Amino acid sequence: MTGYERITWLYEKLKSKLYPCRADFMACFEVSESTFKRDISFLRDRLFAPINYDHERGGYYLTEQRFELPAFWFDHRQLLVIAAVCRQLEQLSHSPRMAVLRMRILDMLTLRGGRRLDIFSFENAPCVTCNNENFDLLSRAMLMERLVSIVYRDGRSGAITERQVEPYRLHNYEGGWYLIGFCRLRGEARNFQLGRILESTILDEEMGNRRFDIDEYINGAFGIFKGTELTEAVLRFRPAMKNFVHKLSWHPKQKVVEEADGSVSFTLPVADFTEIRMKILQYGHNVEVISPPELRRQVAEEAAAMAVIYEKEKNEKKIRGGSLYEPGGVVEWGHEGK
Repeated sequence: MTGYERITWLYEKLKSKLYPCRADFMACFEVSESTFKRDISFLRDRLFAPINYDHERGGYYLTEQRFELPAFWFDHRQLLVIAAVCRQLEQLSHSPRMAVLRMRILDMLTLRGGRRLDIFSFENAPCVTCNNENFDLLSRAMLMERLVSIVYRDGRSGAITERQVEPYRLHNYEGGWYLIGFCRLRGEARNFQLGRILESTILDEEMGNRRFDIDEYINGAFGIFKGTELTEAVLRFRPAMKNFVHKLSWHPKQKVVEEADGSVSFTLPVADFTEIRMKILQYGHNVEVISPPELRRQVAEEAAAMAVIYEKEKNEKKIRGGSLYEPGGVVEWGHEGK
């Protein structure tokens, strides 16, 4: 039996005024006296259950019947999912509060012998770290629905500005945390990477009604760069990429169409070419930009600039009679290891 099931058994007995005792607990779960003591302590010290011992009845009871066990609303499968989410948040935010929450949940999922049921792990690369104090302060500001003042360093120019922001959501995108809110300095929706927030303060002013729909904003365009002017980017992947492309999920409004020659057209909305350009270059010669012309031009220029860097190495390899892609030629995406 898991720790969750033992805690639930104790909770049900206590709520039913059945005065659970050590002997019944040990017989039911076939565990040691130390396990019983540990579970009682967990109920009392970690879940703050008002438990006392009745010497006349030889069992435990609740001194306050209004006590509810929070985890009693979940079964063990749901608790595992919650523990997995807490573990990912712990890694992405490096917040000690998340670590404590996860450990409390895992304490309720303990196998026989004291081994914790810890079956999830996450690896996010790259992962942009952020200041824990900013993470916790902004979370608190959103719960209080209060305005925040931030000192922010721009990622491109390096300029430092002080802004008042109506904070709507902490959004994790590919390992980096962003604050999404209404920037009063710019008068529009903006993203702020938490790693670039130098200072943050909760103000006394309440936010009021939200200026825009946060979910529509996030889902409006591909990537972290958002905007109101959207353009459809059309990419064409080579036939060898067909099976791989059908499994790609870049945006809720993407369109994937298989062409007559076996190639695959991939269409999605973009508001800024910065990120989609980097994404396209990741797939090298396996993908071609069909439209818009400006995106096609930018990718072509970037590819040409990259070719110049490697031209010298390419020529040296030709002189030696080798191949730039030795020993086995170009590796097709999605076919590694075959």
